[in-house]
Amino acid sequence: MLSNFSIYHYAGILVTLLTVVIIGAFSSKRVRNARDFRGDSRQSSAAVVMGAIVGTLVGGSSTIGTAQLAFSYGLSACWFVIGSSVACILLGTVYCRPLHQSTENTASGIIKKEFGPSAGMLSSVINACGMFMALVAQMISAGAVWGIIFPGLTYPKALALTIVLVLVYVVFGGVHGVGLIGIFKLVLLYLAVFGGGCLALWKFGGFGGILHHQAFSAGNFFNPLARGWSTDIGSALSAALGCLGSQTYVQAIRSGSSVSSSRKGALLSALMIPPIGIGATLIGLYMRANHPELAEAKLALPYFLVTNTPPLLCGIVMGAILITVIGASAGLTLGISSIISNDFFRAKSDKKDLLLSRVYIALLLFAAAALSTGSTGNMILDFSFLGLGVRAVSCVIAYTFALFWSGACKPRIMTAAMILGPASILLSELLNCPVDSLMVGYMTALLFLGAALRLEKHRASLARFDR
Repeated sequence: MLSNFSIYHYAGILVTLLTVVIIGAFSSKRVRNARDFRGDSRQSSAAVVMGAIVGTLVGGSSTIGTAQLAFSYGLSACWFVIGSSVACILLGTVYCRPLHQSTENTASGIIKKEFGPSAGMLSSVINACGMFMALVAQMISAGAVWGIIFPGLTYPKALALTIVLVLVYVVFGGVHGVGLIGIFKLVLLYLAVFGGGCLALWKFGGFGGILHHQAFSAGNFFNPLARGWSTDIGSALSAALGCLGSQTYVQAIRSGSSVSSSRKGALLSALMIPPIGIGATLIGLYMRANHPELAEAKLALPYFLVTNTPPLLCGIVMGAILITVIGASAGLTLGISSIISNDFFRAKSDKKDLLLSRVYIALLLFAAAALSTGSTGNMILDFSFLGLGVRAVSCVIAYTFALFWSGACKPRIMTAAMILGPASILLSELLNCPVDSLMVGYMTALLFLGAALRLEKHRASLARFDR
C-alpha cells in the first residue's frame, strides 16, 4: 500500500521542497560573512529564534521517533518532547540573559574562559561528538521517510538526497535560513502531525475509545514509565539538559537581536513543541491498535499519513516530515560547524571562514551518512538521548558554573568532573547497569563536584586556622 504514490503525492512533496529551496535562497541575502552565517551578528527576531530552536529540536526524534515509541510502548513516548519543552523554558527564563550577554560565541568558549583551555577543548570535543550522534539519528530517520516516498530507492541514494537537501537548507542562509525554514516547517508540522493526531483521536472515538480499546488491554501502554522509571525519567533529563548544552540552541539564543527577542523565541518554542509530540503519540497508538502487523515501528507515522489523508495533502505533509528531519540535520551540522570554526580552526579572513564553515558542514554530513549505514540499532530516539546525555553530563554543568557561579570551582576539579561523567556512562553501558546510564553519569559528576568542593572548602578552613 505504501508504494501506491500518485502524481498528486509527488506534486505535494515537490511543492514543499521547492518552497524550502526558495526560502533558503532568499535567506542567503542576509549572509554577508561568517558571523551572519553563524548568527554571531545578533540580527534575529523572536520568530526566527523560535524557528531556529524548533527547526532543529523538532526532528525525526520528536515525530517519527515519538510515533515509533508510542507504537511499541505507549505513553512513555512523550518523554523526549517533555524534556525538550523544559529545556526551552530554562533557556528562556534562566539562561537567556547570561548567554546573550556573554562575550563568547560558543558554550565551549564560555567554559574555556572560566576553566582554562583544557576544559574548553574537552567540552568542544564532547559537545561536537554528542551532536554528531544526534545527526546520525536524523540520517536514520531520513532513510525511513525516503523509503516511504520512493519504495524502490536504495538506502545510499536516500542518504545522498538527504545530504543535498541539508546543504540547500543551511549552506546558503546559515542560522537565519534555519530559522525561516523552521517557521515554515512548524506550520506544516501542525498540519501533518498535530492534525494527524486529532484525526487519529477522532477515529478512536475520543479518549474513551483509546482507554477501552482491546489492543491496549494487555501491556503497559498507558503507563508513562513503561520502559522503567530510570530509562524514561533519564530520557527526559537527557533531552532537557542535553538541549541546554548543545551549541545549536546556545547559538539560536545568541542570534537574537535582544535579550527580549531571544527569551520570547525560547518560550514560544516551549509552547509549540508539546502539541506535535502529543499528535505523534496518538498516531503511534492508533497504528498499534489498527495495524499491529506493521513490519517496522518507525514506519508508523509515514504509514498513517499515506493511508489516512488525500493524495495532494499527503504529499505536502510527507514533504513536511522530510523537511523536519532535514531541518534537524541542518541545525545540528551548523552547530558542530560553529564549534569547529570557533574552537578548533579559526580562519584568518571572513571570506575563508565562511567557506570553511560550509565545507565542514558537507564533511560532517558525509561522515554521519556513512555511520548511519552500519548496525546502529533499532530505536531512533536512543541515539538522540545518548548524544544529548553525553553533552548534558559535562557541558551543561560546566557552563552553568561559569555563567552563575564564576570562581566557585577550580579548573582541575571541573575538568575531572567533565571526564568522570561521560566515562561513567560508558562503564554503565558496558556493565549493563539496571539504572539508566545517563542518570549514572549525572550523579557521578555532581557527587564528585560536591565532594571536591566540600574538600576544598575544608582545606581552606584549615589553612586559615593554621595561620
